Amino acid sequence: MLIFPSCKINIGLQVLSKREDGYHDLDTVMLEIPWKDEVTIEVSEKDSFTTGGITIPGEGNLILQALELARNHAFIPPLAISLQKNIPLGAGLGGGSSDATFVYKYLAQHYFPERSEKELIQDLSTIGSDCPFFLHGGTQYCAGKGEIMNPISLDLSDYKLVLINLGIHISTAFAFGNIQPNPNQPKLSELITHPVSDWKDHIFNNFEVPVFQQYPELRQAKANLYAAEAIYASMTGSGSTLYGIFRKDQEVALPVYGNVAFAQWIEL
Repeated sequence: MLIFPSCKINIGLQVLSKREDGYHDLDTVMLEIPWKDEVTIEVSEKDSFTTGGITIPGEGNLILQALELARNHAFIPPLAISLQKNIPLGAGLGGGSSDATFVYKYLAQHYFPERSEKELIQDLSTIGSDCPFFLHGGTQYCAGKGEIMNPISLDLSDYKLVLINLGIHISTAFAFGNIQPNPNQPKLSELITHPVSDWKDHIFNNFEVPVFQQYPELRQAKANLYAAEAIYASMTGSGSTLYGIFRKDQEVALPVYGNVAFAQWIEL
């Protein structure tokens, strides 16, 4: 079986409070984007996990965590799993979470289909906060630690997206350790209904404050996106990928970004 896990960007990411369980209450809109990994799953004589594409650590991979979790609910025969990694790691795109979710969803459909959607969301939340989103993908308003989701209608068919990454790895521990939660921020579920042209002045990623302070070159990269006439630009997740939303008919000459790890155009 061949499956194609996707990735996401955050349109706004607000940290409201720190919870007693150590997680944070968030307010964000996640948008699934069509940049995908490839995962092959086959019944085999013994378990194996191989990777290609972008080099990743094999031990502790979220796909293996998903398989281990699935075996708590049903007998699953030995599997040969192969991952072709196209989505960069630690980029704020949720690629690892997506890989794990797509594999877990496949296993649930084939080996324990009686498990409810609520139970699947609870399961996936133990793997990663972004995982529940990829159960259905699309565009969703996400709250809690990411597991409270409501689909929203957002038509971006007139736009295209560019992703820029300078090869800077942002530790999740650093990002959350330097954030100042604020419960009194405007609701993104309301702000996202404004025209895209208004987002620049109203929709923000709270993690940009500590991350840009530590890495001013990321602040400059965002400014460069606006200099290239992006309608909206932001960092996604806790970083360090930045994205710009442009009108589909715009002819864009992106400025030089220095040491670019990747730059990817996406049709929305």
